[in-house]
Amino acid sequence: MDWLWPLIGIAFVILVLQLSMMFAVYRWRLQQQQSEQQLQRLQEDLKAVAAGAIGVGKHLQDVEAKLYLLVDKQEILEQRDLGSLPYNQASKLLEMGASTQEVASSCGLTQAEVELLARFHPVN
Repeated sequence: MDWLWPLIGIAFVILVLQLSMMFAVYRWRLQQQQSEQQLQRLQEDLKAVAAGAIGVGKHLQDVEAKLYLLVDKQEILEQRDLGSLPYNQASKLLEMGASTQEVASSCGLTQAEVELLARFHPVN
């Protein structure tokens, strides 16, 4: 019977070790589940960020396309303004009392163009 108490002690130690191992495995599985849930949330967040980035990219492309159209329109308008510059200058010269010949030579317009402008801008 002397061997029974050490055997019970060894069995008790084994039982305590087994319970502690079971508890450790339980904690490990719990942490693993939490890690998997966190990983899934992060993946969903990453998908949302990627979708947002795609949306921003498409919006940026639309804005760039509109910008290029506006730049083209602005260039067309500037060219129109440059084309009308001699006529504006001629009108001012006529208002100041310059002769049609002087206006034609200084603005690079034909005599007929200057005479037509002179009819629309009578001298005061």
